[in-house]
Amino acid sequence: MGFLQRYLKSSDICIQCHNNPDADAIAAAFGLYRYFSGKGVKTSIIYGGPGKITKSNTLMMVNQCRIPIQYTSENPETELLLMVDCQYGRGNVQKFEAKNIAMIDHHIQMVDVKEDDLIKSSYQSCSTIVYELLKEEGYPVEEDQALKTALLYGLYTDTASFSTVRFLISIVSSSLKLRFFYFLEKVIPLQIKSNHDSCSNFRLWQYRSRCGAGDQVGS
Repeated sequence: MGFLQRYLKSSDICIQCHNNPDADAIAAAFGLYRYFSGKGVKTSIIYGGPGKITKSNTLMMVNQCRIPIQYTSENPETELLLMVDCQYGRGNVQKFEAKNIAMIDHHIQMVDVKEDDLIKSSYQSCSTIVYELLKEEGYPVEEDQALKTALLYGLYTDTASFSTVRFLISIVSSSLKLRFFYFLEKVIPLQIKSNHDSCSNFRLWQYRSRCGAGDQVGS
């Protein structure tokens, strides 16, 4: 039984990102949303904090991939509050009350964890953790174009444009690489066109993916 199976006992799951969520948090939440919704579970994605998302790159990802994330200041009515890319009670997360609370995160553990929590601090992005969880459950990530794009962009942003990436994930296909590079050209054209190092790292990552070279890139 995969790790995500334990959450299916809940009929209503609210996935919460940290305040002012970045691409990695949103992509990871989106992956879980796709999985739970596909299992017939009522699922939502929220975030709180002082204000709504304003970063243009993040907003474009949300719109392009049609991610149903909502800002709220009101306590959600849910059976399970699932924290993603954050830890319950920390200062960067709006604190909501819930009957059951669980966490999936890649940051250094700062709170007590329970059996239903998953914190992998050795991972550079929560998108990678969620990708592995989805594959463990047999979810067809490769067939979900919007989710593939979001997960890869989440990894991209949390690894400084792949410049510090350590783990090579296998969600790349020829069509995805073309789609993702097109997405990057639309979302962050100035960075891609002006930052030669970032482009070089991206091309190296693509090359190693095609060749199936090892599990590590860079250090």
